Amino acid sequence: MSESTVQAPVAECATRLLVVDDDPLVRGVLVEMLGAEGYDVRQAGDGEKALAAMRQEPCAAMLLDIHLPGMDGIGVLKAVRRDASMCDLPVIVVTGSDEEDTRLRALTSGANEFITKPVCRAELMARLSNLIALRRAHVELEERLGELKRLAELKDLLANALVHDMRAPLTSALASLELMGMDLDSGGARSREFLERAQAALNGAVQMTTDLIEIARLEDSASMVHAGEVDVSSLVLERVGAMGDVVKLKGQSFSIRSEGETRRARADRHLASRVLDNLLMNAVRHAPARSVIVVDVGRDGGEVLVRVQNTGPVIPREYHQKIFDKYSQIEVHRKGINAGVGLGLAFCRLAVHAQGGRIWVESEDTLTSFAFTLPSADTRSPG
Repeated sequence: MSESTVQAPVAECATRLLVVDDDPLVRGVLVEMLGAEGYDVRQAGDGEKALAAMRQEPCAAMLLDIHLPGMDGIGVLKAVRRDASMCDLPVIVVTGSDEEDTRLRALTSGANEFITKPVCRAELMARLSNLIALRRAHVELEERLGELKRLAELKDLLANALVHDMRAPLTSALASLELMGMDLDSGGARSREFLERAQAALNGAVQMTTDLIEIARLEDSASMVHAGEVDVSSLVLERVGAMGDVVKLKGQSFSIRSEGETRRARADRHLASRVLDNLLMNAVRHAPARSVIVVDVGRDGGEVLVRVQNTGPVIPREYHQKIFDKYSQIEVHRKGINAGVGLGLAFCRLAVHAQGGRIWVESEDTLTSFAFTLPSADTRSPG
């Protein structure tokens, strides 16, 4: 029997063990015993080989004899505990010595358990499975804590990015109001224009705040969704009409296209309205002055399809998914990708998915389209 490897049914790190003993017969007994329980067992006959084997191929646990040629078991324990890559490795000392001094030396050097030979199979398996389970739980806990720490850092960065984004419309609103005040002192010829600019800027700030609140609600509970029959064609006309003052400032216009019939969806009217508002405002922000923003209402299989298309900067393909993730907004923001402002697109994805729909972006050449679907309320076959 080779000292290097004995194959067992499962060959994964979670079930891979290293048996370290200078007696081939003892190793053979342990390998057979552990292999019968589904462990994938490696072997080493001395301390140096044991450490080399662990560094080359990590294991879930080590069974270690104390009396070894060269580096003894105590030396192996100390080396393992000093090595960051295996300092938490479960080690069961399996030795023929039952002296109290040997037990204490092993435990104070880092052994997790101490079993004397001859080995009781039931005791060994119980202690081994407990140690592996504890280590797995510890690793999972550390990973979870690391993820929570990462999310907390992202949350702080996102909050800073939102504050930065919100300063822009608030500063614009204040500047417009100051200009309006100056204009009123000199006759007020442009006061209405300045007032409309201030209103548009403040509406943008309010929308960011609303998005943040509604994202939190959608993430906490699906009970926010109150589905009913919604006339999507009429809803698009309503929300486009509400954008009149905003598009007038840039000399833009909307073109609504449909397939000639009313499209009804099974959806939450409030959430669908908010999705439309976000996508329409997004198009207005990024489309050039005096351009036309096209809104299509149609069908995609058994779903109602709405598409908002504008000319302007292209969104690189690698960001087509990231722009809908609230934490990826930080990367998008830093890269200067013209995809949206604040958390509007993150809200849109949550709101559309909560209603059983899909949302995506297509961006190529000078055209960018945001499209979303909602389940159709029309019982007729798709056509």
